[in-house]
Amino acid sequence: EPDLDAEPAEIKNCTLDDEEIIFPRKPKGFAGIAVYIVGVFLGIGLGSVYPVNWSLSVELIPGGKESSYLGLKTFSGKIFAFLPPLLFTTVNEATDNPRAAIVTILPFIVIGGLILFFLDMNKAREQIQDTLHRRHGVDT
Repeated sequence: EPDLDAEPAEIKNCTLDDEEIIFPRKPKGFAGIAVYIVGVFLGIGLGSVYPVNWSLSVELIPGGKESSYLGLKTFSGKIFAFLPPLLFTTVNEATDNPRAAIVTILPFIVIGGLILFFLDMNKAREQIQDTLHRRHGVDT
């Protein structure tokens, strides 16, 4: 059993099915509480990304072209779901520097933020307004 009160240099190892597992110290005090607080906010923030993403996409797609645009969105979503972790892992393994690896994710975040910043929702709604009658089950 690991010694959770050990000094940082003292890390106890144990084995589980012939695999070595290292148990570092658990954070104490405010740091331990902060981990849970940050986890809750990340869960709320990231948990809302998926439904908002689909709602925004559906709102911007011209009527009658839903399958084409949602297929492209799904395909690009699959690509961008594995590309940042792949780049992170590649750089981390090549340099053994997680700080350098995290920089590889930054362009994805910046580009996405810029797209959302410059997106004019009112103009987009106006541009697709005359196509909404083509949507199945929508009376305009």
